[in-house]
Formats: sequence, C-alpha cells, structure tokens
Amino acid sequence: MDKKKTIITGIALLVVLVGVFVYMNFFRTYTVTFNTKLGPGVKTQEVKKGDKVIKPDDPEFEGYTFIGWYLNDEEYNFDTPVNSSITLDAMWEEN
Repeated sequence: MDKKKTIITGIALLVVLVGVFVYMNFFRTYTVTFNTKLGPGVKTQEVKKGDKVIKPDDPEFEGYTFIGWYLNDEEYNFDTPVNSSITLDAMWEEN
C-alpha cells in the first residue's frame, strides 16, 4: 500500500511541476506601467512573457515637449521582448 501511495504522490507532483512550467513559459504575463510624471496618465499594459509592449501615443502637457519613454535612464526600445514587470518613465523638456 505504501508503494502505491508513493507512486500516486510522485505522479501528482509531476503534474503540478509540468503545470507550473507551462504557465511560467507560455502564459505568464507582466505589467508594463507608464509613469508620465506630467500630464494625463497612460494605461498600464499586461504583456505575455516574451511579447513586446505596444508603444502608446505620446502624452502631451502644456509647456513641455515629450522626449520619449525611458527605462533606468536609457531610452526604451519597444522592439525589446518583455520578461519582467517594468515601469517606463516619460522624459520631458520644458519649452
């Protein structure tokens, strides 16, 4: 009886591990947040692992020119696959 219980437990564990693997590699999504700092907000996007975030329309704010979206002080490349949740910051130049 113990051998049968061990086999069933092993199969159940394997099913759980396969499920976690499939989720983490094929269905996981990440949040991309846009921090405009000025002006109207930009809608957050949920992006599937490995997909690209869709570049939103440039925000506008009176008295400022929008320069671009930045990640860690570097201009963000929207052709980059998303593999973690990120926040993109708007860079502005005062007119």
